[in-house]
Amino acid sequence: MTPSPVTAHPGDLLVDAASRMLHAGIRHLPVVDGAGAVIGMLSDRDVRSAIGNPMQLIEGEPLSARIEDLTVKEIMTPEPRVVAPDSTVATLLALLVDERLGAVPVVDADEGLVGIVSYLDVLRNELGPRTAPRRARL
Repeated sequence: MTPSPVTAHPGDLLVDAASRMLHAGIRHLPVVDGAGAVIGMLSDRDVRSAIGNPMQLIEGEPLSARIEDLTVKEIMTPEPRVVAPDSTVATLLALLVDERLGAVPVVDADEGLVGIVSYLDVLRNELGPRTAPRRARL
């Protein structure tokens, strides 16, 4: 799990949230309300669907007025699937695979965001350090 992840708010401009994602090198932003509760998820796929190639933000290409005015709330996936900090890897894997998700917010009992876990986090956990390749067991 990545604790204290980068987040967005529903009223943020989409171009600002996408720029945040690019600069942080991440593909998922939990969207939180003023109390820190998770109310949505914004993925790089959502951004590409809305504005096309997000690299144009870095390259300074002009954006249409429609794109410049889009907010995170208009593009995010509302009411995302979440997990508790004590969820098992098996539960998380089932959620990632069955729902075809790239990342899932981790929330406490009050629905407050405490972290985010991606499929890459799970793979890193399962594969261990990259010092030596593991051999598959049949």
